[in-house]
Amino acid sequence: MKVLIAGGGRTAAQLASLLLAQGHRVKVIEDRPDVLSAVHQELPTEVVHEGNAADPRVLMEAGVAEAQVLAACTP
Repeated sequence: MKVLIAGGGRTAAQLASLLLAQGHRVKVIEDRPDVLSAVHQELPTEVVHEGNAADPRVLMEAGVAEAQVLAACTP
């Protein structure tokens, strides 16, 4: 299953790690530089997509058309 996660905070990173461990394809979308730095340390680089998840162009680049789930984990 392909899952997009909007937001890259602690909850999003933990959810992404759990889903990756279960064999799912995951993309985490984040635009805050400080959070990006932390998420890049916790998750594989190919999982992280830099950009604002409220921007339709960013969602398309991240693969929203192929995703079965979009999880919003934003503050």
